[in-house]
Amino acid sequence: MLRPAIAFIKTLTQFRYTLWVLARQEIRSRYAGSLLGGAWNLINPMVMVFIYWMIFSVGFKVAPAKDIPFLTWFFCAFVVWSTFSDGLSGSANSLIKNRNLITKTKFPSQILPLVPILSSLINSLILMGLLVGLMLLQGVPLSWYSFQALYYLIGAGLLALGAGWFFSAASVLIKDLSPILTVVLQLLFWATPIFYQVDLFPAEYRKYFLLNPIYYLTEGFRGSFLYERYFWESGQQGLFFWGVVFFLLLFGGWFFKGVKNELADVI
Repeated sequence: MLRPAIAFIKTLTQFRYTLWVLARQEIRSRYAGSLLGGAWNLINPMVMVFIYWMIFSVGFKVAPAKDIPFLTWFFCAFVVWSTFSDGLSGSANSLIKNRNLITKTKFPSQILPLVPILSSLINSLILMGLLVGLMLLQGVPLSWYSFQALYYLIGAGLLALGAGWFFSAASVLIKDLSPILTVVLQLLFWATPIFYQVDLFPAEYRKYFLLNPIYYLTEGFRGSFLYERYFWESGQQGLFFWGVVFFLLLFGGWFFKGVKNELADVI
């Protein structure tokens, strides 16, 4: 268990500059040739947040607890969700997108799924700056608890990496897997209390939300920015989340390593 992890860390250390260059290219190529360029990293989430605000806050009059503005409450969860979903989506297509690197036998293909996750984390720091500005604009106080958000972002990145290792390799072997992942992410978005509260459901159904690892991330982000809660206050849920993360890392890494030699021929 430790040996593959140490070997992967050594690979990251050896190819850290390559990883950074690829992540920077990932960010630049996302809106290459467009007039506004990198500004779309802010425009796209802002438009989406505005649409949900109009539907659920203005239309359905959803009101979070403790008189917290809906826009801030929703955006807290949206930041960490986008970190996971964008990272996993990009990771699943990373091998196909970089097929020219897969054919080079000396290149460590296992770091490719990490590239879009790293770029997603960088983009999330920009979204966090927007969140802080929104909180100040709406009169929501900041506290030292907010620094815990980095812990949840790292958790979202590792969760995406474990799943990304599996989906990136499996997508090469099974062409229909990419659209299946898109559907799964859509279902997971609606199954996560991002724009609605768990209290809307009967008490006997609320326990099922604890089985969703993204729920730990979204509630943790809200706890850090809005409710002044330490991450260790959700001890049991945290243990379950990290259990899922380590399982996916082990399974995803094992699957990727098992089919790695076949990828160059199939792709």
